[in-house]
Amino acid sequence: MIRSRPRTPRGFTLIESMIALAVLAIGLGGFSTAMVASGQQDRRNAARSAAQTLADEMARTISHWKFADPRLTYTTQYTGAQFSKPTVTSFTITPASPPTNPTVPASVVEVLNPAPNYTDAQLAGGPGWGGRTLAQLNLGDPGRTYVFNRYWNVSQAPGNTALKLIAVHVTYNVSRSVRGVATAYASVNDDSILGDLLLE
Repeated sequence: MIRSRPRTPRGFTLIESMIALAVLAIGLGGFSTAMVASGQQDRRNAARSAAQTLADEMARTISHWKFADPRLTYTTQYTGAQFSKPTVTSFTITPASPPTNPTVPASVVEVLNPAPNYTDAQLAGGPGWGGRTLAQLNLGDPGRTYVFNRYWNVSQAPGNTALKLIAVHVTYNVSRSVRGVATAYASVNDDSILGDLLLE
């Protein structure tokens, strides 16, 4: 009777080890890519949320201004998408070092379409101003620059001379090469006209 010799345990060959390492590397690479993409999306979401908060804050501030406030003088009648959703057609950002004091960390030149009636930088010192200053909005932290600029357009409500409609736009960094716009709305009534109508 012939007895077969028992097999001795065999370890991994070099080729098997290399294949296992390659599969592991591909898996880790995909995981790392997903983590980076998730981090970038989180930053975009944070910037969008902050811009929307600032737009809402600005709209609340404007809603308390007087009807005759010079900052609410409309020079162009905006309708439809022009009034409600402008786009940033071009912009230039010059990065600066992270600020240690409340200073604007970047110089931003933007062109909006359509052009806004008013900008925060132009009229922030007007009477009855509220909300945060441009410098406070532009505070950054090391390694990151969020630049928020506030604009607003004013239009007369169709068929109602006693009501002004205001679209507040806040631009923000979507990425290094893209600027986004968050929008909020406000309205201001002419109390003198409304008071006369109530007395009639």
